[in-house]
Amino acid sequence: MDIIAVKVIVALLFGLIRFVFGIFPIKVYKWLKSGKSEQIQSAVNERKQKTLLYIVAVVQSFGGGVLFATTFLHMMPAVYYSVEELREFGIIEADYPYSQLVVSLGFFTVYFAEEVSQWLISKTPDKPFKKHSKGRVSSTTTIVSIEKEIPPEFTKIPNGMAFEVEKKNEKNNNFCEKNEKYIEDNVTNELVIDSIDQSVQTDNDENLKISENLENNLGLKHEENKEVEEFIEEEVKTQQQILRCFLMIMALSLHAIFEGLAIGLQRSITSIWYLFTAVSIHSATILFCIGMEVVCLGTSPRSTMIHMSILSSTSPFGVLLGLVITLTTDLHTRAKSLAIVLLEGLSAGTILYITFFEILSREKGRKGCRVLRAISIGAGFTLMALLQCLKIDT
Repeated sequence: MDIIAVKVIVALLFGLIRFVFGIFPIKVYKWLKSGKSEQIQSAVNERKQKTLLYIVAVVQSFGGGVLFATTFLHMMPAVYYSVEELREFGIIEADYPYSQLVVSLGFFTVYFAEEVSQWLISKTPDKPFKKHSKGRVSSTTTIVSIEKEIPPEFTKIPNGMAFEVEKKNEKNNNFCEKNEKYIEDNVTNELVIDSIDQSVQTDNDENLKISENLENNLGLKHEENKEVEEFIEEEVKTQQQILRCFLMIMALSLHAIFEGLAIGLQRSITSIWYLFTAVSIHSATILFCIGMEVVCLGTSPRSTMIHMSILSSTSPFGVLLGLVITLTTDLHTRAKSLAIVLLEGLSAGTILYITFFEILSREKGRKGCRVLRAISIGAGFTLMALLQCLKIDT
């Protein structure tokens, strides 16, 4: 089969494999949520989740061994051979480890790109919305509000309500006047006391009603303010999640483009399939883990499929880009050899970074299944080492 057709087929398979493993967590999440009752479902889900994490850890460890062998047994020697071609053209004359230098440049390029992405994410504040003090109303404001609400007829004690006593007949004798005066004064005092009690009681009732109405109004305002603040906070958090998701997709897309580029720059069919096998194992496990995290956060299946479509299209783009580069110039020109050295160095540095900083360091930090994970890493390395032997024999 022609090498161009092989690269096109590999690009299509690359995109399909990444997309399938990216959306597979949707089915897995439904499987984890299946159960008869809540108690049974909780116990079953816990067992299922432990089994799933166990399988994912083993597969990721296996992928780490695969990429470790790919970096040191395939990609770095390829960069070295490209540098030797530059020596044959006379572009390089000094005895300097240019291949290691180019791989290191590729490594630090990806490293600083990751650091910039993490810096942009860290610059997004975790608490962007400053909460104002809730439920605090000054006593002055409360008093003024109450005074405005109190009707004027309840702010004054009625004057002369029982003080008007009809004038008695002056013709009566003094004894009768004194007796009548005494009786009237007693009645007047009782009426005054009753009037004051009624007025004060009425004032207290009105003030109590006004205070309750005022507290209810303030409570409603506090609830409205709380709802507005919660709405604003949710909007800001949503914007943060969108920014972080965008940066994560950009960083992963950068990795995927260079991974695909490494395949597209290969010059033999066996090298293409060798590298495709190694990168597919790694990218499939990474896409599965990312998809699982996205689904567990409550993202809708439609949004998950959109994200995975973007991520799955970047690797085929890298493969096709490498194919275009190999077709535009002659394989034995100086410019072509120099371009291949730089691009292969970036690709090798990318996979070197992924191997140590994203896979082996993470697997080293896991607590469970240490022996089995170590065996999985060794098995992945052994598999790719055997494939490299078959490639050399071919």
